Amino acid sequence: MAALLALFLAGVPLSWLSVGRWVQAGGLNEQRAQRAWHEIPGVVLRGGPLPHTRLPVNITVQVLAAWAGPGGQRRTGEVAAAAGTVAGAKVQVWVGSAGQATGPPLTPSELARRVVGTELLAVAIVATLLISLAALAQSQLNRLRLAGWESQWALVGPRWTQNHR
Repeated sequence: MAALLALFLAGVPLSWLSVGRWVQAGGLNEQRAQRAWHEIPGVVLRGGPLPHTRLPVNITVQVLAAWAGPGGQRRTGEVAAAAGTVAGAKVQVWVGSAGQATGPPLTPSELARRVVGTELLAVAIVATLLISLAALAQSQLNRLRLAGWESQWALVGPRWTQNHR
């Protein structure tokens, strides 16, 4: 158990830092690739469903929209819009350099949440792995202990039962 505790105390910071750095680097690469993305005006061709709730939240749905791509070429596709948006409404469409619909780029706060979430997940995985190893070791030790008791009883049991009849 002491060895597993030492592994936990060493593994948690190591997994936290390495996973955090890996996800941070991937997110920064993603943000660099998204620098060319921008918003352009579009028009909803087919509206989205009405919200099924009265909660004061911004619910977005996918609607069919059209926008001007590079060289003025008409592009269409599914874009995010507020629930209840009707056909003919103006929407802002995030597009890539080729004019394809992309969705909004990764924000610094979203990247920070992604990093923290994966760091916590890494700690949970390390803890789960070590708890599983501890349970397995405990099970094996119990089997060895019971086998020892069994062999000792095989030696003592017959003499004890003869003396007590």
